[in-house]
Amino acid sequence: MTKNVAPGSDLNGLMPVKKRQNVSRACERCRRQKLRCDDNQPCFLCVRSNMECVRSTEPIRRRRKKKSEIQITRHRNQAPLAPTAPLTHMQHTAPTYTDLPLSSAADIDGYRQHSSSILSSDSHTHSVLTDDPVNHVGDAPQTDDSSSLSILSMTRRIFQLHHVAHMLSSETVHLVDGARAPLDIGSPLDIFLGFTAPSKDVLDAITAAYFDKFHWFLLILVESTFIERFNAIWESRMVYRKDEAFILAWCAMITTGTHLCPASVKEQFPAVDFDALETAFYTRCYNGYIDVIQEARLEAVQFCALYGTYHIYYGSPNLALSLLGSGLKAAIAIRMHLEPSIYLDPTEREARRRCWWVLYIFDRNTAMAYGSPVGVKDDDITTSLPYAEEDTAVGKGLPRGSNYHVMKIRLYQISSDIMHRIYNRNRPMSELLRMRDTIFSIYQNLVDFENHVPPALKIANLTDLSPNDQHADQILKQQALTLYLARENTIMVLFRPFVAIRAARNAEEQKDAIDSSSDEVLNKCVEMCVTSAIRSSKVARFTNLIHYSRESHSGPFISLQLLTAGVVLSMSLILNPLEGQSDEIKQSLRDVLAVQRVFQDTVESAKESLTILVDLMKLALAKELAAFQGSSGLEPDLL
Repeated sequence: MTKNVAPGSDLNGLMPVKKRQNVSRACERCRRQKLRCDDNQPCFLCVRSNMECVRSTEPIRRRRKKKSEIQITRHRNQAPLAPTAPLTHMQHTAPTYTDLPLSSAADIDGYRQHSSSILSSDSHTHSVLTDDPVNHVGDAPQTDDSSSLSILSMTRRIFQLHHVAHMLSSETVHLVDGARAPLDIGSPLDIFLGFTAPSKDVLDAITAAYFDKFHWFLLILVESTFIERFNAIWESRMVYRKDEAFILAWCAMITTGTHLCPASVKEQFPAVDFDALETAFYTRCYNGYIDVIQEARLEAVQFCALYGTYHIYYGSPNLALSLLGSGLKAAIAIRMHLEPSIYLDPTEREARRRCWWVLYIFDRNTAMAYGSPVGVKDDDITTSLPYAEEDTAVGKGLPRGSNYHVMKIRLYQISSDIMHRIYNRNRPMSELLRMRDTIFSIYQNLVDFENHVPPALKIANLTDLSPNDQHADQILKQQALTLYLARENTIMVLFRPFVAIRAARNAEEQKDAIDSSSDEVLNKCVEMCVTSAIRSSKVARFTNLIHYSRESHSGPFISLQLLTAGVVLSMSLILNPLEGQSDEIKQSLRDVLAVQRVFQDTVESAKESLTILVDLMKLALAKELAAFQGSSGLEPDLL
């Protein structure tokens, strides 16, 4: 018969406490998995797992703490002790009972005393499932809000301090928020890829092309740590389970880098078929998508961001919707939308922020393209904007908080208001036309945004490329051009519904009458949309910069933004073929077509855009001819 014990009573009389013994050196397996080793050879855990127990004979090297780690340690020492104080791997002072089953754990009293505080600790849900807490940024502390935890996350938190080995050795893939257990068994890199990887020199050249041609536009990765981690894997040429998501993210980066690799680099490796190489890495990403998306960790989110952006600009935009949508939901699952914990290394915090805000940008971009609701509300986001002073991709000489990437995020935050207040409602035309104050209030926000753009990124200060420009100048000029086009595109998105209303009324699809004030609003909105499209076409004057963009990621982006401008200009000609502004609109449309022709040999979307715009131009000219022939007002029999 079990003896009843009152809550809070001492259980030491029922079950003796097993004190933890200090171990001079843990075996290699226990050290990697952060398990409680013992002095036996082989140790108990390796015997139980039927694994080889190896102890290193090299002397222990103690590295000096970084300044950031010292500051974190001081912060912990100064923090008041409370039941809800954040706990991390370095703060685990209680016994973890890795050498006994849970049912026979010795210190039941200690288990009971700590259980309530574990549930409110700041440890992230997946931190006990990794062998390498340094590299797996997604497994980091996040927030004190335990109400957002899943049942499995709460369970992990309990086992973090009290029974680590249990969770490390168990599969939870069939549970919500589950994950695979890490394995020590790996596979050779070439086997994991499914083909023989090119030489390191080729891979380094492709990586350099990615960070040179793409990184300045979308700040997804932290260059130094990403390359450092791959180099470590390359040394062993082995891919372990904990590395699989990272290697697939690396494959997505290489796919984009290979596509953007300039001809001068390809000439250095005449024996390498770069098109076949791009196809091989692309196929590995395609086949690995289902596997990687099941891993709720930063590397999986990075994969979705990298592979999704590749498809937006170089592949299938429809497939990109699924990839980026999966990435956004995976990011929310590991709470990347919340401010990272101060207990993370600053580089890891920056990596989380960068990847999150790229997904945010494309979520807004997709919403604007389709006129659909956004995937996450701004009110639910607390993470800071990304910035890293040592990263040249932020732009030369730009102040903190005003670099290209931050300004682009702020622009898309304004677009959130557009999608919520203009698009995300099923309202009749008459109600939309009565929203004059709302519409022009948002437009004023876009005007204010332009006023806050730093001088180095203002289109008014932009000059064409010259042979004397340094690489940093080339990046800054591309950033200024693309930021300007992104703003003008946002203005066109704001007024786009009114162009559609005007087209429907001209085609007599809208029979309901509107009052004079609403008609004035409609005409003004259409005019402002067309004016924005005309301004966008003016980028054609930067001839050298446009041609330079053919070998950079700005080429596809410019092409897509000018497609919107070209459609708006064409619709304006079709709706009002003989209006006084038609000559200026035609010239702007010719400029748009000229830019698309520059890109058509290197950018697939430009080739398709050119076909659409030429057909629209033919329709506009046909409308103009018909209107011109019938404009005299004279009947045929009177001529």
